Amino acid sequence: WLCLMALNIPLFELKDKRKVPIIGYGTYKVGLNPETGKMESSAVGIFKEAIAAGYRMFDCAEFYGNEHFLGQALKESGIPREEFFIISKIWTDKIYEGEAAIRKQVRMEKEEREEKVKSEK
Repeated sequence: WLCLMALNIPLFELKDKRKVPIIGYGTYKVGLNPETGKMESSAVGIFKEAIAAGYRMFDCAEFYGNEHFLGQALKESGIPREEFFIISKIWTDKIYEGEAAIRKQVRMEKEEREEKVKSEK
């Protein structure tokens, strides 16, 4: 929060008294290689730069395919998770599943991260 506060980025107070920055970092196409059409791990570095610049709110979506890279950058930042606000969206073909779609997305992201770690060993 110090970096955001130093930049005088306004905060919005929620009903539970937590404060969130009114400016967030959009993650659409972050890490996408335009030549191959595939996500690349370079997204981790990009997200780390955004964190270093002071961003604490990130706007994600299942469709973007890069949420696991953001998760890795957040973990490696050393900043407590409680200081970040992550916004995510479920794609329209899954929204009818409600809460189950959210739980499935979180589980799939976790499994993808674990599989990636195994393959890097």
